[in-house]
Amino acid sequence: YVMEYASNLILEKIDAATMVKDEVLKDRLRGEALFLRGLSHFYLASFFGEEIPYRNAIPKSESDFFGAPLAKGEMYGKIV
Repeated sequence: YVMEYASNLILEKIDAATMVKDEVLKDRLRGEALFLRGLSHFYLASFFGEEIPYRNAIPKSESDFFGAPLAKGEMYGKIV
């Protein structure tokens, strides 16, 4: 879940980053973060089964940490 959190954090904050001014680099970093988030979901689904919580944003409140799992078969569709 650490890689999932880090990827979601990058995706939320990359547009506001002032250190990176090159849009091509931002697009590359955004693509890498999406890949790593998908990879982490793949590993989580492989290790713990398909019915795991799917988070595509960083948690803002305590209830966001304990999201409902996706229905069986939906996780791999979200990964791709």
